[in-house]
Amino acid sequence: MTIKRIENAPLKDSRVFLRTNFEKIIHPSGIIHKDYLKSILPTIEFCLDRGASVVIGSHAGNPQNADRFSFSQLIPAIEEITKRTVQFIPELSTDKIKKQLQTSVSGDIFLLENLLKENGEAKNLDSFAKTLADSVDLYVNEAFGASMHSYASLVKLPALLPSFTGIAFESELEAFQSMLAGKTHPLVMILGGTGLENKIKVMKKLFQSYNHTVDEILIGGGLAFTFLKSRANQVGNSLVEQTLGVSAFQIIEKSELMETKITLPSDHITAEQISGDAKTKIQTMIESPWRGLDIGPKTLAQFEKSLKKAAFIFWYGPLGMVEIEKFRKGTSSIAKIVAKSKARSIIIGEDTVRTIREAGYADSMSFLGEYSGDVWMELFKGNELPAIHALKDVDE
Repeated sequence: MTIKRIENAPLKDSRVFLRTNFEKIIHPSGIIHKDYLKSILPTIEFCLDRGASVVIGSHAGNPQNADRFSFSQLIPAIEEITKRTVQFIPELSTDKIKKQLQTSVSGDIFLLENLLKENGEAKNLDSFAKTLADSVDLYVNEAFGASMHSYASLVKLPALLPSFTGIAFESELEAFQSMLAGKTHPLVMILGGTGLENKIKVMKKLFQSYNHTVDEILIGGGLAFTFLKSRANQVGNSLVEQTLGVSAFQIIEKSELMETKITLPSDHITAEQISGDAKTKIQTMIESPWRGLDIGPKTLAQFEKSLKKAAFIFWYGPLGMVEIEKFRKGTSSIAKIVAKSKARSIIIGEDTVRTIREAGYADSMSFLGEYSGDVWMELFKGNELPAIHALKDVDE
């Protein structure tokens, strides 16, 4: 099954429903994260330049708290990035949408209110999908990071309209496929952050189904301490997922059989409290009540040696507690190394990408997937995701 690309869409004089992913760009403080808006700008411009008008639909929050996320607050940010006026459609009924769209002309941009304010979106109702389809001509998906949701606008709407992937969506699919193709070596994977259970499942799948795809896995962040403890290393009060110790041990054993090297931190920046003014020290074996909060200088040098040999780098998860500046050095230093590398680099996950942006290295990376870490993990495990499957179905 193939998926149609936007380059093949009959855009002239059409109204395009552009499904976007505003799930995480509205911060509770009211700050709008604009990087995602910038990433979908090429698709918006592509549609407008070819004679279409664009109707943006998305979701944020959940059905219980959607009222807290009115999309009217996004208008200034979208207008700033597109350099065009955005017309807001606050009511999601067929009559109201049709009324506001009936005078639309090429080049217009409309923004629908948060789709989750209508029950039919989360309930994946045919009737709500039809409400959206009745006023537009084409469907374009730029919500790769929302592909796990079975929402009407992601799953039912593509079946009612000629449907295509947007430019950023297609780039993300191609990035994923290029990694799994396993044609570029050495391929080094960096795994950090937390969520060990999910990442262990991914590593198991890599060994079972994608043998010899990954040459080395560098493990840092909160993940590392369960692996270290499983090998009888002293980790003090560091984060350890006790129920996963056996799985972590088995992953290391399996990696040796599959000829994939796993490299764990050899030293750590530690503190007794998680605080910006906490006293720190470097430890190899961590004493209680100290805990590891960043990779140490020996580990950084060790990781750098591996990354300098890499032809392909995949990175998911920070290597320290990046929310606190003094524990961000390891992640920022690795970002600098990856940025200087000639290797193809794919980095996913909010915390990792945001740290890279703040450090000033974003433009030196091959691909950044800020809001799609969970989607990549599901794809690695071989799971078919509802929104991607819906796009494939319409091409059959």
